[in-house]
Amino acid sequence: MDERVLVEAARRGDARAFCTLVEAHQRMLVASAWQMTHNREDAEDLAQEACVAAYQQLRTLQDTGKFRPWLFGILRNKCFRYLKQRRPEEFTMDECAELPAASPHSAFSELFELVEQLPLPYREVLIAHYLHELSYAEIATLLGSNEQAIRTRCLRAREQLRLLAKRTQQEEDALVRSAQVLLGGVTTVLASRIGEAIRPATPIAAPRPTVSPMPPPATAGPVTPSAPGLPIGWKLGLGLAVIAVLAVIAFISIHGSEKGAVQTASLLSSSAVGINNAGQVVGSMRTHGKQDRAFLWSASTGMRDLGTLPGSKGITANGINDAGQVLGESVEMTGPSTMAYHTFLWSVSTGMQDLGQLTSNGSIARMSAINKAGQLVGVSPPGNGSHAVLWSPSAGMHDLGRLGGLGQPMCFEAHAINAGGQVVGMANIYNSTAAIQHAFLWTASDGMYDLDSPDNRYSNAMGINDSGQVVGSALLHGGEHAFLWSPTAGMRDLGTLGGRFSHATCINNKGQVAGDSTTSSEQYHAFIWSPSTGMHDLGTADGSECKARGINDAGQVVGDITTKDLTHHAFFWSASTGMVSLETGKVMK
Repeated sequence: MDERVLVEAARRGDARAFCTLVEAHQRMLVASAWQMTHNREDAEDLAQEACVAAYQQLRTLQDTGKFRPWLFGILRNKCFRYLKQRRPEEFTMDECAELPAASPHSAFSELFELVEQLPLPYREVLIAHYLHELSYAEIATLLGSNEQAIRTRCLRAREQLRLLAKRTQQEEDALVRSAQVLLGGVTTVLASRIGEAIRPATPIAAPRPTVSPMPPPATAGPVTPSAPGLPIGWKLGLGLAVIAVLAVIAFISIHGSEKGAVQTASLLSSSAVGINNAGQVVGSMRTHGKQDRAFLWSASTGMRDLGTLPGSKGITANGINDAGQVLGESVEMTGPSTMAYHTFLWSVSTGMQDLGQLTSNGSIARMSAINKAGQLVGVSPPGNGSHAVLWSPSAGMHDLGRLGGLGQPMCFEAHAINAGGQVVGMANIYNSTAAIQHAFLWTASDGMYDLDSPDNRYSNAMGINDSGQVVGSALLHGGEHAFLWSPTAGMRDLGTLGGRFSHATCINNKGQVAGDSTTSSEQYHAFIWSPSTGMHDLGTADGSECKARGINDAGQVVGDITTKDLTHHAFFWSASTGMVSLETGKVMK
């Protein structure tokens, strides 16, 4: 996809578009940071920090076609701040990878060490030009110089390399050919290890929640020069060295060091969205260099990758029922700027079943919740003019209609469904003065029913239990507060944890509610509420934000914590265990 299109989409809030941008440059960023810092772990941290900073500053990028040099500039500044604070650690090849015995280890070491000996001003122009493939003009803009000066610096850097090597052109060519042999060996080892790691739906044994390291894209393998007929010079030699370094970095991130430690830190983020009465948890996870993947967690198996569908660029899980069926969605690119969404159901017995592109009246439907009977609810088409829809295996797709009497209908979304087939969601309506949003309840017998009072401007229903109790958020008593609605008592304000806002996202069959609320310091904390105890603060566990997204009849809660670096991490909470990380299995404090 054109990078400009992805940048524009990311600016509009499309997180997947930004993730695609990061995937395209992530390994180059790590390799560049490694070249500058000589420290693998810090290089990975700096690359991640650069990506987070780029996301936060994306609207400041004036030319969307210059994302790559702009991103490299952010990384460069972070590396320079690092170098001012710490002394670089020496890089040793023995810490990198398991190389075949016949590989000419010295050839690779020599190439890499030559680049390492260059002064930083020379090293950074070589990295920018040959690794990031920036033009001299782009590098000049990045470094605040002019094109001729950068061209001259690059030429001097290459001459320095030649002087350091003290080789003739024939000896240089022989060295590069040896490096090619080594490169093939490194990537062959890497490819074989990847083949062992990508078996879908494989349980990851762990007494407590543990995430197995995920492989890099399956295209990793032996790399050959793109133009083998051309004379091989220092440009190709440097390129081969850098590519081999990238292969080694990928190998380390998957398998850890020679000492055998499994690098669970390869997980970038995770988010839990639902839990059933058997204690099974579903959500999505993301690892270095990978698309989103759906997971199923249980106390006995830990995290389990649910696999993928052919052509998929990302898999997410949206919910789970008591039968163990997982509802999710797969996205694939159908053109330079177009995507197709496939709904899937997963179970232990059937694996991942592709339901294809579900449609309603010719428009794509995206499903968000599942009940015990396997009925799905969602929206079609996404965006303005959307309809709330219900799908069942026997009857197919059904439009839930409209909420009348308040003004011009704009869009409707279905968010949850209970065992009896009752659906809740939100209606967006425009009247003569403004747009209003009201929570609704839909039943097969009565159709769509407004849960809010006509004079209120905002309410949104997010969950419903089998007794027909509904939870969500609404403008109540001067603020946006969590509510509990029932046919007999109407809408009840559940209050807050001391702040101005609260949101209820789910309710179990015992009437316990989970959600999030701001505290007196305006920080979001997850909560659990019951009629007898009121609202109980689950805390944040050192995160900047904590939100609950699922609750079962045992009162077990799942959700995610957003840390200060803007990454999400799935948690499980119960009254006996407290808040536990699904990634590490450790109690979060």
